[in-house]
Amino acid sequence: MELIYGYIFRYADGLRAKQDEDGNTPLHLAIKGCNFSATEFLMQRCLQSDRRQELNINNSEDDSIFDLFASKADSPGMCALMGIMIQAKRLVKERAFVDMKMDDNLYNAAVQMDWGIFNSVGVTVSDVECGSSINSEVAYLLDRAPDGSNIIHIALRRGEEIGAKFIKEALDRCPSLLVQADSNGDSPLHLAAKLVNPLSDYLMLYIQEKNEILIQRGYCPWEAKNSAGNTPIHEALRASNGFAARKLLELDAQGAFHVNGLGETPLHVYARLGIDAIEKLGVSSIFENLVNSNSSAAYARDNEGRTPLLRAAKCGHVRFVITILRHCPQSAWIRDPSGRTFLHLMHYTSSDIDECLSDDSFNQLGKELFEIPEADAQRLVQDFEGNTPLHHAIKTKNSAGAEILTRRCLQTKSQQELKLVNNQDETVLTLLESHALPNEIVDLIRKKHPSVVYSIRSSYGVHEAEVKDSAGSLSVIAALLATITFTAALQVPGGFDDKGGFPVLLKETAFHVFLVMNAFAMCASIVVLFSLLWVMGSSKKIVSFVLLDISLFLLQASFYATLVAFMTGIYVTTSSKSLWLAVFICILCSMVILVTWKRSILFLSRRARPLFDTRRCPFRIYMSMAS
Repeated sequence: MELIYGYIFRYADGLRAKQDEDGNTPLHLAIKGCNFSATEFLMQRCLQSDRRQELNINNSEDDSIFDLFASKADSPGMCALMGIMIQAKRLVKERAFVDMKMDDNLYNAAVQMDWGIFNSVGVTVSDVECGSSINSEVAYLLDRAPDGSNIIHIALRRGEEIGAKFIKEALDRCPSLLVQADSNGDSPLHLAAKLVNPLSDYLMLYIQEKNEILIQRGYCPWEAKNSAGNTPIHEALRASNGFAARKLLELDAQGAFHVNGLGETPLHVYARLGIDAIEKLGVSSIFENLVNSNSSAAYARDNEGRTPLLRAAKCGHVRFVITILRHCPQSAWIRDPSGRTFLHLMHYTSSDIDECLSDDSFNQLGKELFEIPEADAQRLVQDFEGNTPLHHAIKTKNSAGAEILTRRCLQTKSQQELKLVNNQDETVLTLLESHALPNEIVDLIRKKHPSVVYSIRSSYGVHEAEVKDSAGSLSVIAALLATITFTAALQVPGGFDDKGGFPVLLKETAFHVFLVMNAFAMCASIVVLFSLLWVMGSSKKIVSFVLLDISLFLLQASFYATLVAFMTGIYVTTSSKSLWLAVFICILCSMVILVTWKRSILFLSRRARPLFDTRRCPFRIYMSMAS
């Protein structure tokens, strides 16, 4: 279709602006007929052209393409064109603003925040209110820059405290500056909500002081929506501007009820925030203001069918989820369009729980969450596919969520989650067979059900599908280790004497340890190779798991024995000449053995993690102080 359109407009591009007897251009007709591909192509051609005539043409019913699009925005396919239509509307506004751009003197005064400009203009509030038309002096102050910014927008972006006098003088003389929107649909109040600077704070205080006067004159900028459909309170929360959010809630009793273009209340936007942003705002004060102002907001759905609780769970804000549940516990029963509860959607971040930490962190977070009865009851709720939160966590590889839910399940007498079956006849145990999750989850269940869980995966976490591949990889390692130890036995430390061919250091105790450890590593490696051969030929799952576990254990022991053989061999050959060097090598090898134990690795990861924490990293702190 695009090739046909392209061929036509290659020779007759002027047809785009032609109107029929009803005044409709081809673009008007494409939008009216909900022709998605034609609308997209014609809009792209229009935006690529120099004149863009279609954007300014109205039909006989005085409808522009934007009016028609607004009436068809809910049609299938048209929503995908929202971005290109916003771009087109911005170009129309920009062209209008360029044609009527702000006077240079007024612009420079706004940039420099020079309030002396108002003495030369001589406008007062009474001038604004007299008559139905705006006089030329007021119109002068209402001039805008090419992006639609008025003098208040420009001053706010500078953000310097000395601009307070400029803003006060401007708004005292011309209050309608407050309701002027730039090309993004942002009024000065929207911009102040986005910016965190002294001048933005001053504007909030000014509007709060003049609140009643502004309402009497019909100015309610806190209710206006920008091009994205957000009110100032939405923008304040999106920008983590706690001061502006509090002032706007104090200013507008209905602020908590406002809904943006995504169907979100301010509480939805708050639920989207990251942990750092929530800490800036202060969870308790803002949240309580929002809930106290509009208790129904906790139960409202956005355009995706999610409540603030579901949104916070999806975004991984566990602390915020717990706060909502404590204030509005009944919101836990509302599900998303797929029938999933907040526990299905719950995502855990490193700020909530660290999987490298001890079991205490999982137990503490689970206790804090499940002590709320409504939260605990959601563990057994199945979505439209029959999955409980534990099923869903396993299928989505949400390891932290799966471990918390598993721990809570095993604390109950019935352990019902392990018995429930989804629509695909899968239980939690069968899902663990086919999904890769940390072996700690299987170990938790194995403590309660050792025989059942051993059929799922080996003690080392190897799945049935991975047995053959694991056996092949381990056999290569075992063969290499057997070769190393065999070679070491034929080339012993100190060599052999010339008379009987006996080892020179045979009477040394350290040499005896070398031979024993080397022989053990050699024999263990051979046993591993035989075990893995049996695994490759076995068709019994449990037998394969047992042999694989034995092989892994012996292979690990062989590595340690090889290290001991190495350090005793070095010690026996160097201690007589350089004792400190021999001792140092023995200590170094011993440290390798210690740090390769699983518990040692977890301990070191907990101790070393603060050094690599991006939020507490000394380098990052230094850079933030420098900036």
